[in-house]
Amino acid sequence: MASDCSTKVGSIGAGLVRRELRLAVMESCTGGMLAASISCTPGCGDYFLGGIVSYATESKLRFGVDDNIVRMHGVVSAETASDMAKAAAREFQADIAVGVTGVAGPEPQEGSPVGRVYIAVALGRDVQAQRFDFDGNPDDIKERAVWEALLLLERRVNQAPEG
Repeated sequence: MASDCSTKVGSIGAGLVRRELRLAVMESCTGGMLAASISCTPGCGDYFLGGIVSYATESKLRFGVDDNIVRMHGVVSAETASDMAKAAAREFQADIAVGVTGVAGPEPQEGSPVGRVYIAVALGRDVQAQRFDFDGNPDDIKERAVWEALLLLERRVNQAPEG
């Protein structure tokens, strides 16, 4: 999958550069794998501003996720993933950002089953979030979450007007 990710990130990066968009991420259950996938691609410094690994709820709040959203919807929710994407965009002054939250396992969390992942992509004020339910061990779940985050990001980049 590493080769596939590298090819996918290269394609996304070209789209970001063409559209003059800068990217940031805030991720939880993927533990930094999304940022690592992006940052190992040649030329990523032209569009990737950085990422936040906010595994603990307190970290999410410290970096700007709204406490009310977490309390009302839970840390594993579309709303929290959306707010993570918006917080990453604010923190890095990015044009587009990805938020990922979920349960990679091995135990369920806050009533969410292992494999439940929410991924959101914020492009300006527009945020789109999607729920996924993955099978497998924690490593499998993380890899699949990263892949789906890249696919969602690619779709949003392709929808953006060219710069």
